[in-house]
Amino acid sequence: MNRFAQSSQLLVLLLLVALGVLPLRAQKWIAPTPEELSMTGQKGAPSADAVFLFHEEITDDDNLTFTYHNRIKILKPGGEDLARVVLNSVLPTNGNDDTIRSFAGRTIHSDGTVISMTQAPDQKVITGPNGKTIQKTFQLPEPEVGSILEYRYTIHLENHLEPPTWLLQRKYYVQRAHYEWLPTNERLAAHFKGEPTQAIQSIAYTPILPPGVQVTKGIAQDNTNRLLFELNAIDIPALPSEDLMPPVSSFGYRVRFYYLTASSNEEFWRQTGKILSDDWNRYIGSGDDIRRLVASLVTPSDTPEQKLRKLYAAVMQIDNLSVDRDRGFPKAEQQYPKSADEVLTMSRGNNDQITDLFVAMVRAAGMTAYVMRVSNRDQYIFDPSDPNIGQLDDNIAIVEVGGKELFLDPGTRFCPFGHLFWRHAATTGLRQTKAGTEIAETPPELVEAYQVQRVANLTIDGEGEATGTLKITCLGTAAIELRQAAAIDQLAVRKKLKEDWENVLPKGMEFEVSSIDKLEQFDEPLTIVATVKGPIGMTEGGRIHAAADLFEARRDQLFQPESRLEPVHFRVREIVRDAIRITFPASMRVVSLPAGSTEKLNGVTSYEFSSESAATSVTIRRNYAIGQLIYPVSDYSELRSVFSRTQTKDREPIIFTDK
Repeated sequence: MNRFAQSSQLLVLLLLVALGVLPLRAQKWIAPTPEELSMTGQKGAPSADAVFLFHEEITDDDNLTFTYHNRIKILKPGGEDLARVVLNSVLPTNGNDDTIRSFAGRTIHSDGTVISMTQAPDQKVITGPNGKTIQKTFQLPEPEVGSILEYRYTIHLENHLEPPTWLLQRKYYVQRAHYEWLPTNERLAAHFKGEPTQAIQSIAYTPILPPGVQVTKGIAQDNTNRLLFELNAIDIPALPSEDLMPPVSSFGYRVRFYYLTASSNEEFWRQTGKILSDDWNRYIGSGDDIRRLVASLVTPSDTPEQKLRKLYAAVMQIDNLSVDRDRGFPKAEQQYPKSADEVLTMSRGNNDQITDLFVAMVRAAGMTAYVMRVSNRDQYIFDPSDPNIGQLDDNIAIVEVGGKELFLDPGTRFCPFGHLFWRHAATTGLRQTKAGTEIAETPPELVEAYQVQRVANLTIDGEGEATGTLKITCLGTAAIELRQAAAIDQLAVRKKLKEDWENVLPKGMEFEVSSIDKLEQFDEPLTIVATVKGPIGMTEGGRIHAAADLFEARRDQLFQPESRLEPVHFRVREIVRDAIRITFPASMRVVSLPAGSTEKLNGVTSYEFSSESAATSVTIRRNYAIGQLIYPVSDYSELRSVFSRTQTKDREPIIFTDK
């Protein structure tokens, strides 16, 4: 090799290192076996798009690093997406991000050809309510069915490391996994979100592991005499993929390490509750501006509920930074509110800060109010035996009214007064009390709190072409998420409504939003009016076949598998009422109309279907209610059977023909 070629190769190598594509030291690649190169499927996961041949995580506290190594076999075209690796890290205030280091990757085709990654990552900065995040996207070269994707990278944290959590189960089957944690020998303070530190007594962990797999504890063989926690596992099944599963954190195989800061779990939650309560009380404070505002809003003659409604309506006008509204997030140079007084004067805050302001206002009005921090039900099922404050997500408010406690959710944008957002209802958390704090549950929302009414008035011609209107009314908490989405981008909401409805209405039927009323009125029903046109069903042999409930004509069927691994967790208890009137020409008649039907399950989940016919019209009415949030696996067979019968009834045809 001549001197020019050597210099050119060195220049390329230095450039790739600078771009973060190649490591600063040699990577430890694993040579693929002939069996890996030729494999076309995975026993135990016959329909999988890919399989992890190897997954490794090593946490080194002394070096403040997490190191990851993955080897993935692509089995089907869907697995090719795994060649795109997206990593996020918080952007430091100095703007220099070197959190993600030493990313290196390669693709190995089934014939053994190795293609090294040389492309620099795409990156962008994302601004959110909690600061800026840098997102880097790495693309492994030329992925195809049969390829093995292999990549390694290191995450470096500048100031501290928290104990790791090892998540064994992934979206795909894992053949072999290896985990290590090397805690520092130095005495660390628990990282408690900036709160006063607590003395560390020891290291402990909470395991949910398959039979025969366990964490081992030893001494590292690296002359440091550090502790070494290690775990090896083989043949780890993929996470279940079932309709309406409980949160993965409640059942997925995992190990969560933590620094033991209390003599017992009960003592941990007592200490944690005191720290949180003191922090809430400091944040809430007792500012003059809050007292003056409250005095201007309420009168001595107001009942307690009237006072609460006025205060609740006032905080709903605060710019909620947890929902990206038209005004966007504050500029980088602007400060976030450091107290409830500042939330009021700045007229902005995140969901927790707005809740704290509401509690401050209620207290200023002379009423007793508490803060409660809860687990979001879509993320966690709270486990008091796991001393992990990360189980708690959001603040809600509790107010004493007439000797009873009223649970309110002012921090959830557009949540109606007297209700909780579904993630915050029927969950568990840590709350303030007169005596201190305690673990408690939030009440479930009544089934009537979430209602959707859908009314269609259609006219069809002799060819089965329909025109008409749909009116969809969302009552109570059913309107929250639509309003939040519209606060970000109303045009996007209209487009999404069109796409969603055209995917469930009869094929070929067009849906256009005419109006969305009362988007800003959190305590009023939200109404969507749309026009529709297109074929109402299938025409065959001179007859028109239309699904009885056109709102359900092509909706995906729930609970198709005959068996189930996990309980069914419905998001909400809800009521859906449908009314569909189809007017047809006098030259036509109805030759078949579905009969009425009733279904019940456990006395709380119900379905009622009825139909009636007049000279030139038919009317379908359907009432559906889910009154129970959780169904154990033992109830799955009956639940599946009920849903199968109701979905069949929804799609039974109304048959029209010429007279």
